[in-house]
Amino acid sequence: MSLTKRILTFGIGFFIGIIILIFILDKKDVEFNYGPNARVIDEIQSNEVQKISADVENFLSNSEIDSTAFRQIIDEAEVIFSKSNQRQKPCRDFFLESSYNQQNLAIKLELCDTLSRYYQIYKTQ
Repeated sequence: MSLTKRILTFGIGFFIGIIILIFILDKKDVEFNYGPNARVIDEIQSNEVQKISADVENFLSNSEIDSTAFRQIIDEAEVIFSKSNQRQKPCRDFFLESSYNQQNLAIKLELCDTLSRYYQIYKTQ
């Protein structure tokens, strides 16, 4: 078998395998978070316990942000690793920046194994 036929056979098999995987994984709730930002946000959202400090609750109620909008803010947030302390033990500190209704927000949170605790949120310029 010539090299061209081998490459063509491999390409066809590879393409069929990718199509099968897409259909199989589409039925399951599988996400591929390759970037560090996406992995941190996914870990924050997937924790069993989500605690919000009183200061954050006051800010959210004053800004008329409900829990669904707050979750969307976190989903669309960008982790600022230079302002985060991701090697701290036992819980890591992260600094997030996001926007909501054309307002820039900064969120500080503590990320433990089973707990995400939001302890500060404020508007930025």
